[in-house]
Amino acid sequence: MLRLMGTVPVDRYTAESKLRLRAALEAEARELYAELHYIEIEIDSLRAEPEFAALVELPTSFDLQPDAIRALHRASRRLLGQSPEYQRLLEAFRES
Repeated sequence: MLRLMGTVPVDRYTAESKLRLRAALEAEARELYAELHYIEIEIDSLRAEPEFAALVELPTSFDLQPDAIRALHRASRRLLGQSPEYQRLLEAFRES
């Protein structure tokens, strides 16, 4: 219960911040007549995979061990590879 009390306000703040960021980016893209590719990935979605489960518990820090950094890179590649919006972005680059 204490964990939830500490994280729910942060989660709510984070969700609101993401919505505001996306709205600001969409407005800027319209102003510039640019196409926006908003790509959001979440390490938490890999929690059930043994290779990545420990990443969810990594502290927010600028001092990570090399193994953790490599695991984050692998997880990021996996998540980007699964992201339909990222695939659309890559396709747009291929077409240009």
